[in-house]
Amino acid sequence: MDTLVYLRNDFEDYIPATYPSELSIQALDPEDIPGVAKIAKESFAAYKGHYHTDPRLDPVKATEVYSSWAERCCVDPAVANHVLVAKLDGKLVGFRAIRVNSSDEAEFILAGVAPGMRRRGIYRAFVIEGLNWCKAAGVTHVLNSTLLINTTVQKVCTKLGFYALESYHTFHKWFD
Repeated sequence: MDTLVYLRNDFEDYIPATYPSELSIQALDPEDIPGVAKIAKESFAAYKGHYHTDPRLDPVKATEVYSSWAERCCVDPAVANHVLVAKLDGKLVGFRAIRVNSSDEAEFILAGVAPGMRRRGIYRAFVIEGLNWCKAAGVTHVLNSTLLINTTVQKVCTKLGFYALESYHTFHKWFD
């Protein structure tokens, strides 16, 4: 079981924030797709979501779900409309996928930062650039979901104007 928390940012009183200038956040280049899949695999290998917490599911296959999802975000507009990548000194260090759900709403659906590059403000930069892209796309609000236990993401988002909207529990029941 896990609990997913949805956070929402309405663009009322929106003021763009800044992040370290040595970090480059840019639109996905098709050459970056294998790197995005690799970062997703590394980022979610020890993730405590409902796939990994279910002892009946193979943890390797559970991680492959995230890697496959990240790759589909890069190539299928039905999965994600826009993918941002972060580069530091020209090296790919993270990604953020965004989907436009309606003319009013966008959603941050998947992100990953290379494990060795965490705690450097990369996720925060993704939220800032994601908000900038969504604002330019004309939506009125943005959703972001994360696990209840992922307080780092919740803190970053709250400091950038998000508020808790709702939460959902996921339970696995095996019928055998």
